[in-house]
Amino acid sequence: GFVRAVRRRDWRQAAGAGRWLTLLSGVPDTVGLEAGLDFVELMGGQDPLVALHVQAARRMRAGALV
Repeated sequence: GFVRAVRRRDWRQAAGAGRWLTLLSGVPDTVGLEAGLDFVELMGGQDPLVALHVQAARRMRAGALV
């Protein structure tokens, strides 16, 4: 999912996968979700859908209902 999409530079898929991984408990730290979302935003953030998914993921991590 997330790591594979980042490796393929598929920023839309990576952002979407990161958004949904945010909702799961038990995601291993080795996934590097927080840093990965930062990287996805840096590389693909000019795409509105990528920006939407990344911002939604951050808000969900902070406890907001999105």
